[in-house]
Amino acid sequence: MLYAALASAAEERRYELAVMRALGARREQLRRALLAEFAAIGGLAGLIAAFGALAVGQFVAYRVFQFEVAIDFWLLPAALLGGALLVTASGWFAAARLIATPPLEALRAGG
Repeated sequence: MLYAALASAAEERRYELAVMRALGARREQLRRALLAEFAAIGGLAGLIAAFGALAVGQFVAYRVFQFEVAIDFWLLPAALLGGALLVTASGWFAAARLIATPPLEALRAGG
């Protein structure tokens, strides 16, 4: 899912990065911005997944199997960290070539 989202917006992101580079942003600044964006997206996705898993697990345990399940709150920070790391790593591999593209080449190709 993440790869499809990144692939569909790759040309637009390439153009945006080229404009930022043309306006004076350094590669390091762009790299840090992309990593922060990917970490935030991954952390939020991990938290949403963890809350969903807890809710569905509680519902199924109570309604289907008729027993109480203790909530393990370690799942929330683990999901946040795991989601952030996974999305940051996969997003970086998908976007690393976008930063390497020379700005003039990307601007000539258009957005």
